[in-house]
Amino acid sequence: MIPLATTQSVLAAGAACVAAYFVAPSLSCKAFSRSVWRQTGRPGKLLLTFDDGPDPRYTPALLDLLGEWGVPACFFVVGENAAACPDLIRRMTAEGHEVGIHSYRHENARFRRPSFAGADLEQSLAALRELGAEPRYYRPPWGNCNPFTLYEARARGLETVLWSVMAQDWERGATPRRTAQRLLGRVGSSSIICLHDRSMGKSADDTAPGRTIQALRLALPALQRAGFTFILPEEMAR
Repeated sequence: MIPLATTQSVLAAGAACVAAYFVAPSLSCKAFSRSVWRQTGRPGKLLLTFDDGPDPRYTPALLDLLGEWGVPACFFVVGENAAACPDLIRRMTAEGHEVGIHSYRHENARFRRPSFAGADLEQSLAALRELGAEPRYYRPPWGNCNPFTLYEARARGLETVLWSVMAQDWERGATPRRTAQRLLGRVGSSSIICLHDRSMGKSADDTAPGRTIQALRLALPALQRAGFTFILPEEMAR
C-alpha cells in the first residue's frame, strides 16, 4: 500500500502542475503581466475594440457608425471569419482602423497543447496578410493563455491587448440602453473597451451585435460630450 503522505504529495504535485499550466498563465495575463495592455495609459483617451468578427450582418453597419462619429477602433478578428469576409477587412484598414488577431477559430488556448499558440498565430497571420493586413496586436479569446501564448506572440512582433471595460453586450436580453448604461458607468480615464461585432460561443446571443450598435449610438456621443477621445493602440503609453 502506498503511504498516505506519498499519495498526498503526488496529488499536491499534480495540482501544482495543473495550476501552472491551466490557471496561472491566464491569471498573469489578465492581472499581472507588464507586457500586456489593459489601459491606454493616457488620461481621457479611450481605445474602442471589437472581438469575434467580422460579421457581414453587423460589421458594415458598425463601420458606418464609427465613420459617422469619427471614431477609430481596433478589430480583433477571428481568422476564419476574416477569410470569409475579405472586403470587410480591407474596408477596416482603408478607413483607418486597426486589425488585430483573435485566434484563427476562437479556441481557448488554456486547454491546448504547448504547440497550439504558435501554430494558431501563424495561421492567423497568414490569413490576414493574404487580405493585405499586417497585424501588430493580439487578444487571446476570453483573455486565456497557456504558458507559451505571450512568448509566441512577442516572438512574432505582436503586442497583447486585453481590456479594462466590458458591458456584457453578448448576453441574451442585453438591451441597447442597458449596454450603453454599463459602458457609461464603467468607463474610466484611460479605459480599453471590449465589445463584439459577432456572437460566438454557447452563451452568446446571435442577434446581440445589432443591439451593441444601437447602444453605441447612445454611448459614443455621451462619451465625447464628457471629454473623452478615441485613439488607436499605437498611441497608447506605458
